[in-house]
Amino acid sequence: MMSNMPTIFNFKDREVRVVMVNNEPWFVAKDVCEVLEIKNHRDATARLKNSMKRAVGVTDAIGRVQETTVINEAGVYKITFASTKPEAEKFTDWLAEEVIPSIRKTGSYSVQSNNVVPLSEERALITVLRTTADLLEGQEELWQGQQQLEMKLAEVDRKVEEQITLNSHEQRKVQKEIAKRVYELAEQIAFKQLCFDGTEEIVPDLEKERRKLFSEIHRAIKDCFAVPSYRDVRRSEFNQLLLFIQVWRPRLVA
Repeated sequence: MMSNMPTIFNFKDREVRVVMVNNEPWFVAKDVCEVLEIKNHRDATARLKNSMKRAVGVTDAIGRVQETTVINEAGVYKITFASTKPEAEKFTDWLAEEVIPSIRKTGSYSVQSNNVVPLSEERALITVLRTTADLLEGQEELWQGQQQLEMKLAEVDRKVEEQITLNSHEQRKVQKEIAKRVYELAEQIAFKQLCFDGTEEIVPDLEKERRKLFSEIHRAIKDCFAVPSYRDVRRSEFNQLLLFIQVWRPRLVA
């Protein structure tokens, strides 16, 4: 395994190791997560795109080469932006104001006669643009993920709303509409405007006719809305139920 000698930066007494891969800075994911108080760095890096992370050999303090997960600049910002820790903003400021400028100034850490080989101006510009593009792409993924989540939540809300039945206020409204319609029909029968048997006889027992009408309208609601009772009608069908009651007529009425 090819070894990379890290450069160590200190953020509030915590070491952040940086290695150069293809003349670009990559940060040890475990160090970044410790600064942000993220307990499981593997979970944090698992959410990154493959282009933002890789495994490289990093030489530790006693000379051993350890396979280590490192993340590029865009990956660091993506993890940091997702953090709610107070240190997150300070950490990004520290990266932007101290670490990255220091790396950009000296370029890669290739050794040629113990001299630092700086990046060319063109190469430095390409690196900055690539990092910016990766960061913007990561933000776009977060936005798309949020949009998808909001759509799923809206769909869940819609399905839940479809299953919710009438509340007490709506039930009372239905009861009043039923009573109003029954009394209207009973009065029409009394004045020979409607007649159950099709004759001109006046129905003398209004109370009996009202009971018959109440029974029939409740049965009609059960059949039409496929529910055991008007109380079980879904809220999404409330207005439809009111209209049904207002125009309902007994089956035996012409």
